[in-house]
Amino acid sequence: MKYNKKLILLFIIGLIASGVLVWQRFDVESYYKNYEVDFYYSDLEKLAQQESKSIDQYLDMMKDTGVMNMFIREETIQSMKQSPDYDLETRMSGYDMIIESPDEDLIQWIYNGYNNVKKSEREVILEDKNTIRVVGESYEQITAPVLTIGNYGQRNITTQVWEGSMLETVGLGYSQKAIEKTLAHGYGVILAPTYNGDFQDADKSIDRYFSVLDQNKISPSHIIFTGLNVVGYDPYKDKDEDGRTPAMIKLGKELEDRSIALGFIESSSQGGYLETKGMEELADIMQYEATGSYLTWDFIQNKFDYGIPGHHNGEEITNIFFRGITTRNIRIIALKPFVKNERYIAEPEAYKNVLDNLAKRLSVHGIKPGKLKTMEYFDPNPILKALSGLGILAAGLMILDNLFTVGKKTRYVLMGLAAAGLLLVYIGPLAGLEGLMSKALALVGAMVMPVIACPC
Repeated sequence: MKYNKKLILLFIIGLIASGVLVWQRFDVESYYKNYEVDFYYSDLEKLAQQESKSIDQYLDMMKDTGVMNMFIREETIQSMKQSPDYDLETRMSGYDMIIESPDEDLIQWIYNGYNNVKKSEREVILEDKNTIRVVGESYEQITAPVLTIGNYGQRNITTQVWEGSMLETVGLGYSQKAIEKTLAHGYGVILAPTYNGDFQDADKSIDRYFSVLDQNKISPSHIIFTGLNVVGYDPYKDKDEDGRTPAMIKLGKELEDRSIALGFIESSSQGGYLETKGMEELADIMQYEATGSYLTWDFIQNKFDYGIPGHHNGEEITNIFFRGITTRNIRIIALKPFVKNERYIAEPEAYKNVLDNLAKRLSVHGIKPGKLKTMEYFDPNPILKALSGLGILAAGLMILDNLFTVGKKTRYVLMGLAAAGLLLVYIGPLAGLEGLMSKALALVGAMVMPVIACPC
């Protein structure tokens, strides 16, 4: 392979610029060494129920396993219908949702929960001490065929149609009992807001989240959103010149002031994060004071006994968490009960072994369980990025020069165009294309570097 001296010089300059960027990134990441383990409170309740024990008993039993926080999701009608702690039913009356319960206190709590966050034009009616009517709209109604499973596992779609409403997904507040029990047993509390932007007022919903923190003197290190939207996200609100709504600015600044980081939930495919509307806008406001969180998906819950030698006691789950933390910068593990033979594994020692082994392996890398510290905002120098890109393109041009006869003038024109393009994207008016350019350069770099290294 023939090497052009001028292209080699540009390549070396790019290599040096890349080295500086790597060193700066390493310096920022060197303080990013703590991770936290959250356990879903609602799943711990299910585990306790399976074993005929109280939630207090299991909170006490899980205390020394390595679990640091209990993850408490905001209650919705949907979640309450799935919980044995609540006695309520819903039915549809046209587009309206009717909520009924013999528990008068529960009806009053639900009624207050809706009214505390509803938009001014939405209507919630307390028809009597056991009944609430939430006035709905046509777009909120859900109809779906019912799936049934026969004696031999056959699946059938029936002619019966289930009816429901998106009003079941409105955030109603948090279980005070769950918060008090969690705090009493010495765990941290991570509240997870649920938000329905069609019904809920953005500012009222944000205020409720922070008021619950203040009333219970909770200082979480992070926040994770459930549902499809960030709390307070409303795409129909007017935005400023940077594309931000007032509610998102309010939420972002308050989270920053309290040092509460955003938790992005990694997808089950590990190919990115779950899409939550408003998340990118919020992260930008907070200058990406954020981290990745990893949910114990159902297929991971079932890997406690992996079915191969040396992997019968959660070793594969440890491997999965270890790879997430060391290779993808995950810093929050959202733990769910492990499963074996279609039952939750009840022994706290099983969870302790997984988390102890994880901590032991991570200690080699200087990573340890502790209160989350987010990575500082890293904004690489655009000139260094342009020089790094120029080095990659110079290497590509050298390969092109070996495959075809490239004239001297053509070579200079191509490098000039490449330099101009990089400057326009990284420094000039085409900054909106920076993400696309970075991906393209990463792809080109992955292809040309092995070829350049070949001595043939």
